[in-house]
Amino acid sequence: MTAVPDESPTDQAAQWFTRMNRNKIDKEELRVFQAWRLDPENLAAYVVIETAWLKAGELAKEANIQAATPPAPPARASVGWAPIPRPKNPFGMAAIAGAFTAGLILLCGLPVRSDMTIIGAPGLLDLADASKVGLNSDGAVQALMRPPRRPPKPLA
Repeated sequence: MTAVPDESPTDQAAQWFTRMNRNKIDKEELRVFQAWRLDPENLAAYVVIETAWLKAGELAKEANIQAATPPAPPARASVGWAPIPRPKNPFGMAAIAGAFTAGLILLCGLPVRSDMTIIGAPGLLDLADASKVGLNSDGAVQALMRPPRRPPKPLA
């Protein structure tokens, strides 16, 4: 930690106390802390911060504090079910909705346009039974593949 010149030793001590009480401290950070603490003014400020922290932790044990503190609410009983977890992938719900919509279209027999033409240009659509249907941009045809006949009908 590099000390900022405008920070008081108490401010620096509070920062060091916070850093020293983390789970992981590397060797270099510990070396810099020990060097900082060699200054008697820094050491005194650190002891003040550390003592205040320890005293604050002991306050909960005092009878006056316990009397003034309302009791914690009881823990809620488990009702036997867990909330539905949110999907981790935001695109997952979109994929599910798209698959559901495609399934509805296919199951309900709604016409699905599989071939498009450029505006004003005629197009030729090859059907599964090797027949061909001519289309332009103003028309649409639905052909149901049911043996023995396949009557095309114009769509409005």
